[in-house]
Amino acid sequence: MTATLDKNLFAGFVRDFPELPNTTIESVLRRTHNQPRAAVDALERISNAAKVLQEKFPGFPLHVIVRALESNGFKLKKTAKALAQKRHLAMLKRKYPQVSREVLLA
Repeated sequence: MTATLDKNLFAGFVRDFPELPNTTIESVLRRTHNQPRAAVDALERISNAAKVLQEKFPGFPLHVIVRALESNGFKLKKTAKALAQKRHLAMLKRKYPQVSREVLLA
């Protein structure tokens, strides 16, 4: 059963965390069952982790880093590894544009 979304709470968090995508805020609110304190803690952790990763990987926009955090279960170390691999793949793609992505990953 999914929790219903508190629209007022959602609007407040969108204002308070403009760097986070709305879908991230919505999923956090649903996971925390609209508990404001738990949602604030989770959103602050996500925001801080994204800022740390953005310092380490300045070439990636913040929304890309947040998406990578989401897809890696909000694990900082795992996300950093994935972003490093993505950066390395982009470098290889620039160096060898004629080679397919699958070959570069092998």
